[in-house]
Amino acid sequence: MSLNRVFIIGRLGHDPELEFVGENRSPHLQLRLATERWRGEEQGAVTEWIPVQVWGKLAETCARHLSKGQRVHIEGRLQNSTWEAEGGGKHSRLEVIATRVVFLDRPGTAAAGEEEEA
Repeated sequence: MSLNRVFIIGRLGHDPELEFVGENRSPHLQLRLATERWRGEEQGAVTEWIPVQVWGKLAETCARHLSKGQRVHIEGRLQNSTWEAEGGGKHSRLEVIATRVVFLDRPGTAAAGEEEEA
């Protein structure tokens, strides 16, 4: 048995744009979450961008209530996505598939202590 579960807190790098994909027109969001990693006194913090995929009703809720710069807590699983580019080169990236999103800021406020679960 193995466990694949991640918890990340960060800020949205852009406004969410809802799209509907596939034959059944599933709601989908691609988010970029900015997190900081401390590298010591001399180097300070470095920003890391985490790709997050959100699907279904959760994607629709996030699209309605989230905007660039808001802090969120994401729970989900890691997935390695691979694809072939037009030129034939193979690419891959590790991304988070969200199963839960907690809004840590309300739009237009700095209410850091309030949580809203999607």
